[in-house]
Amino acid sequence: MTTYQKDDVLLRVADITYRYSPKSEEVPALSNIQFDINQAELISIVGQSGSGKSTLLSILGGLLKPTSGELLYKGTNIYKWNDTQLSAHRNQNVGFVFQNYFLDPMFSAIENVQLPLYVNRNMTKSELFLKAKSALVSVGLEHRLNHRPSEMSGGECQRVAIARAIVNDPEIVFADEPTGNLDSKNGGLIIDLLSQFKQANKTVVIVTHNLDQAKQCDRMIRLLDGRIVQ
Repeated sequence: MTTYQKDDVLLRVADITYRYSPKSEEVPALSNIQFDINQAELISIVGQSGSGKSTLLSILGGLLKPTSGELLYKGTNIYKWNDTQLSAHRNQNVGFVFQNYFLDPMFSAIENVQLPLYVNRNMTKSELFLKAKSALVSVGLEHRLNHRPSEMSGGECQRVAIARAIVNDPEIVFADEPTGNLDSKNGGLIIDLLSQFKQANKTVVIVTHNLDQAKQCDRMIRLLDGRIVQ
């Protein structure tokens, strides 16, 4: 198993290629991608539609195994783990925020945020409630605990999704077009909120089409036809 000792590197993307049909000769979705993601870094990934942004984010988050190459989390290639280990990593170390929120419409805000806590946790109902409430308070939604998604604005729904992503105190948050369904004001608020996690020593990776938002990050990675061009 490959190891890497540099302390501040949280994720190392080592020569990753991804093909939708592994044995085909088609142009790969990603080709020979290499870069590091450091602790407490805010990174944006930009590029045209079809450039490989979401595919790369899925690989970084442990959702999609690359055709070749390695993804090293604190020096260990996560794609050498079995399904149970990989699922535990996604639940405990990683948070996901998506453009479409993916909130359960029948659940209240606090019930949606509690969902990740049920995995590999031995917590009382009181502990579940308090931990989920704390996450919602941190995104400014202490007044929306019992509201369902249909009773909240798009910006509020996205904040619920962010609270759910951080409720397990992950080291890294991946956000795929988190402002794509929001107006510019709410979009800016969401980027500001994600940026604040860096102050808590968290790492955040944002996929976005919005160059103004991307430029607010510490570093911008530009993809073109599955390759890094900047």
